[in-house]
Amino acid sequence: MLFFLVLLLSTPLSAVATDAAELTLFFTGDVQGSFEPCGCTAGPAGGLSRRAAVKKDYDRQEKGFSIHIDAGNYFALPGPDSQAINDLMLQSLDLLPISVMNLGSDDLYQWERIKTFPGLISTNLRTRDGEAPARYLVIETPIAGPNGSTVKVGFLGVTDPGRIKPNSNFIAEDPVRAVAAVKDEVLKEADFLVILADIRRDSEEIPDGSVLYDLASLSPEIYAVLVTEKRFILYPPVQIQNAVVLSSVERGRHLGKLTFGFDAAGNVETVHPEFIELNARVGEVPSLLKAQNSLGGRLD
Repeated sequence: MLFFLVLLLSTPLSAVATDAAELTLFFTGDVQGSFEPCGCTAGPAGGLSRRAAVKKDYDRQEKGFSIHIDAGNYFALPGPDSQAINDLMLQSLDLLPISVMNLGSDDLYQWERIKTFPGLISTNLRTRDGEAPARYLVIETPIAGPNGSTVKVGFLGVTDPGRIKPNSNFIAEDPVRAVAAVKDEVLKEADFLVILADIRRDSEEIPDGSVLYDLASLSPEIYAVLVTEKRFILYPPVQIQNAVVLSSVERGRHLGKLTFGFDAAGNVETVHPEFIELNARVGEVPSLLKAQNSLGGRLD
């Protein structure tokens, strides 16, 4: 059974061994085309350049190995200036870079532009013509530790069928059935699984029998279910069997950080969730800062 340690809002509740092998996932969801800090009067937060700076700073650390992922709804919905905004968001997939992105319900408007992105996945969506992104993606990455080990993480992505418009060109399979059908195939390649879910959470609790509960319960090898969130709310993490269920913060105002610790045999031993507020104290990546400021200056 997973020994689960929590860091919530950057406040440690338990000590972490400094020599443990680790891998960190940085994650977002429901960014909705937000390329610069919000216009909040109580401290603007967010922005592509700050998000990239956090990951770059982490990767420069001696023991830092990380993957940047998105749980869905990365792009702006159709509307004034959305074309220009989504041009930059499309570029940012490579500039950040984002290694894995779940095809969220709002992202379907960008299907023709993003369907060739190699990190795009969806386990339960396909077009009526049969087109679909990969059902899953397995990424092998080093993990910090004395032996120079590697770990293979299997990513699956699901979207709530209720979020797919009836006149859409897309068909959605039941998320739980879709993951159940493919998880054993993924585990032939992967050491453990992470699910990206464009599914509304609604409350701090995750009731038994809900879609998120059933997803987290499908396999002891599922160690995280990362959920999109369209409201500015910080839900606490919930552990269901071995999986931590953790929501993103809408429009990328906070960057999720999920660090896995491994034992000497390479098995997941600890999971540490954290939120990083992307405020003015966070650094900037100059190239992305220039791009987002240039676009922001051209828009009303």
